[in-house]
Amino acid sequence: MGITQLIVFAMMAGIAVIAFSRTKRLRGAAQVSFAEHVARLRHEFSQSRQPGESEVGFVTAATRNKLSKNHGFYLALTNQRLFLQDPSSNGPLRSFGRSAVSITAQPKKWIDVGNMQAAYSSGWQISINLPNGESYSGLRLYSEDAYYAEQAQNVPPFLSSLGQA
Repeated sequence: MGITQLIVFAMMAGIAVIAFSRTKRLRGAAQVSFAEHVARLRHEFSQSRQPGESEVGFVTAATRNKLSKNHGFYLALTNQRLFLQDPSSNGPLRSFGRSAVSITAQPKKWIDVGNMQAAYSSGWQISINLPNGESYSGLRLYSEDAYYAEQAQNVPPFLSSLGQA
C-alpha cells in the first residue's frame, strides 16, 4: 500500500467518524425535541381533561410521499376523545368527540424504493374522518419510532381502543 492510498484511507476513516458522531448528536437532539413536544401536548390535555376521561398516550403517524413533503401527526385516543396535532403548523392540540369521528387502522406492509434500494416496513395504515369534513388517509403508524421512545408502549393501547389488538 502506497502513501497516497494510506492518506486516502485515513481521510475516509476520519470522515466516517465525523459523520457517525454528528448523526448520533442529531438523533439525540431530535429525541429531546420530541420529548419536549409531547410534554407540551400532555400539559394541554391535562388542562382540558374531562371528568372520567382515561389517560392519554400519544403516538406518531405520518404520510410518506415521493412527490411532496412527508407530513407527520401526533394522535391520541381516550375513552371520550380523539386528539390530533400537526407539529408542522405548531398549532394547538385539537380534540374531537369519539362518536363524532371515524378512525380506522388496518395492518399493512410497505415497500419504499429509492436510490436503487428497497426498504420494507410494516405497521398500520390509519384513516381519520373528522366532523368538519377534514380527513386524513394513508397515515403510517409504526410500532416503534427512533426519535420517540414512548411510541412502543403507546401503540398497543391506541390500537386496542380501535379494536385492533
